[in-house]
Amino acid sequence: MQWHRLEPEKTEKLITSIVNAGGPALFTVKNSEAKCMRLPFFDSVLLYRITNNTCLPVFSMDFLGNGKEFFYIDGSFSPFEKVQHLATLDITRENMAAFLQFYFFTVMQEDGEIYPVYKHTALPDLEDSNLHTTKHDVPEGGYVFEVDEDSNNDSFHVKTCLYYDGSLMSGNLSVSKQGHVEIVGLSPLFGEQNAESASLPYKET
Repeated sequence: MQWHRLEPEKTEKLITSIVNAGGPALFTVKNSEAKCMRLPFFDSVLLYRITNNTCLPVFSMDFLGNGKEFFYIDGSFSPFEKVQHLATLDITRENMAAFLQFYFFTVMQEDGEIYPVYKHTALPDLEDSNLHTTKHDVPEGGYVFEVDEDSNNDSFHVKTCLYYDGSLMSGNLSVSKQGHVEIVGLSPLFGEQNAESASLPYKET
């Protein structure tokens, strides 16, 4: 999973789609760079990023698309729903870490900055700065990443380390096979070990 630079012809196609959809006319083949990344949980949808390198500050936009249709990642769950009409979303134990990293990177949460922290899992550098995999060292003995499938509810139960609004936490997540993620419990990763888990309802933005 890594970024691949788009050829000028495909970059122009992406730019045309953005403008036709009412997006900002800030991108041209001459002033912009476009790249894409394959996602292990989609069979024919890629993550696209286009960057205008001539404006200050440098301006980027991210999209999900199949090469013909593109959906702007606006911080809501909507792009996930839209692209599932184009491709099958296949969340598994094997790609759960990558899915959760991508989900919290693209879907804004009302509770502040949240992202999973992985100690031994190689993940794509979605931010070009490796934020999600190197910002925190998990204390020895505190790391956890467990995935259990609930076939009755067509979902997964995941326990993982989370960077949650400035603190390292142990989070219990419910992940549906349609891509909905709900944080159902939180407790400090270290410190107040006996703190009661918090119940946090999922809210789409």
